[in-house]
Amino acid sequence: MEALYGALALALWCRYGGAFLALEYFLASGIAIAIATVDAKTYTIPGQLVGVLIFLSLHPAYLRLTGESSWNAFSGALVLGGFFLIVVLLFPGGFGGGDIKFAAALGLLSGFELSLVVLESSLVAGALYGIVYAMATEKGLRIKIPFGPFLTIGLILALLYGREIVLLYQRIVL
Repeated sequence: MEALYGALALALWCRYGGAFLALEYFLASGIAIAIATVDAKTYTIPGQLVGVLIFLSLHPAYLRLTGESSWNAFSGALVLGGFFLIVVLLFPGGFGGGDIKFAAALGLLSGFELSLVVLESSLVAGALYGIVYAMATEKGLRIKIPFGPFLTIGLILALLYGREIVLLYQRIVL
């Protein structure tokens, strides 16, 4: 686990340099990894850790609020939290309340564009894992898997490569 955190710190430092934002992203990623670990073992997302993640997300959100539009500062939380809330309302039992809160916290941290990267990459990673797991265990596609780890994977991908993914998507689609 220490090697994972070391590699993450190095990758974030290479991406953001010595900026304070790199430290904030590293700490937030560490909290997200802790949440994912607890979720993978217990199928619950601890609210206290989500609260710490929200606290760590306030400064990056404030930077977006002062440097960009106020919409971008909080729309990531609305996009991710809102998506999971709608899914929970339409398909009860698919996700839990912890997933909604965790996703909203990640959206607050990442902002609008990167929250789309978090969402897409976590859904793809979760779907691929679910299909492979269902085929390997022969339990079918109605299995329950914790989704916190996939949200964390999406966050780390977005923090490291999100801008490039958004630009690639814009070149392909627009």
